[in-house]
Amino acid sequence: MLIDLHSHLLPNIDDGSKSLRASIRMAKEAVDSGIKAALMTPHHMNGHYVNHKDDVIRLTSEFQKHLDNNDIGLQVFPSQEVRINGGLLQALDDDDILFADESNRYLLLEFPDDDVPTYSKDMIFQIMQRGITVEIAHPERNTKIMSTPSILFDLIEAGAVAQVTASSAVLSAFEQAQPDIVLHAAAYTKVDLAEDDGRELNWQVNVDGTKNVADAAKLYEAKLVAVSTDYVFDGTNEGEYLESDAVNPKNSYGRAKLAGELAVTESGADAYIVRTSWVFGEFGNNFVYTMQRLAAVHPKLTVVNDQLGRPTWTRTLAEFMLHLVDTKAAYGIYHLSNDGIATWFDFAREILKDTDVEVAPVTSAEFPQKAYRPKHSVMSLDKAKATGFEISTWREALGEFLAGIE
Repeated sequence: MLIDLHSHLLPNIDDGSKSLRASIRMAKEAVDSGIKAALMTPHHMNGHYVNHKDDVIRLTSEFQKHLDNNDIGLQVFPSQEVRINGGLLQALDDDDILFADESNRYLLLEFPDDDVPTYSKDMIFQIMQRGITVEIAHPERNTKIMSTPSILFDLIEAGAVAQVTASSAVLSAFEQAQPDIVLHAAAYTKVDLAEDDGRELNWQVNVDGTKNVADAAKLYEAKLVAVSTDYVFDGTNEGEYLESDAVNPKNSYGRAKLAGELAVTESGADAYIVRTSWVFGEFGNNFVYTMQRLAAVHPKLTVVNDQLGRPTWTRTLAEFMLHLVDTKAAYGIYHLSNDGIATWFDFAREILKDTDVEVAPVTSAEFPQKAYRPKHSVMSLDKAKATGFEISTWREALGEFLAGIE
């Protein structure tokens, strides 16, 4: 089923449809093109339009009745396209914001056409700390982003996602930047949501988006370094996975990332694919921040102790990506994480070792999750080390990271 995640079908409330008749006609055209569901995302707080949550919910319900009365098989859901502004955090506190999904995890955020406010990165980080992912609407329309694409990259580094699924936007960014090197770390990483609510977005970002970037890199003769995951493996191997080992992803996220790898290879671009695992760092949600947040309110935590892997600091990953390019290493697939092996229990205990919180081990069976997790996803670092890159242990990397955020 095709879903329109961004539409202005509701009549007479913003710069979209100007009549109910026009809205009905556009809804019919959407159904004829294969779309069966759509988010109603009128502009909110953009200086011209204010569409409060309760009003959008009511108007969406009324519009659904009109669609049903006209036998148009389109399901519509209330949402908003929210302009970044100084009152956004307060609006979230006041529960006046609608999200792009029923679990209230995705916020469709727009910028002015000609500006990206200086506080944007900090605000996105604060929103992310609330467990909300910011989806930047149509970045290709923003003249500042198009003239300086690094602005968008900084926002993505802070945890936002952007519509890299639009090939025209990607090509426009490449045309403006004329890059020699492209570090492609944009990804949809909500592993459990990828099994259902986020299935389409998972594929759009991790496959379609990656293909667009890879094809553009080939067209503009740029070197590409793309990040992938240990989840391309099934986790049944008793030893360390080599880059040449057979892949067998067992969840939707892993299948999408593998398809993204294939898109990079098939593009013909000069490319490195770097598979990594258990990533933690300053920006975005990650296991370190989750443990710290839970430890602040719980005296005892239980953490899975029968899944083995290698934690990875984002700094180590970034340094290796640049190292591959700087040393002119052979193109192909590499595995990169910090050295040493851990369970999630080991990782959590190290994170909280200087606190009074008790960390107790449990089995995966005692902590069921929607998506399959590999039991043993330890990847060999031999090929990465053979390039001359020195890799610190995950405990050393974690210690340095924690010292830097205190």
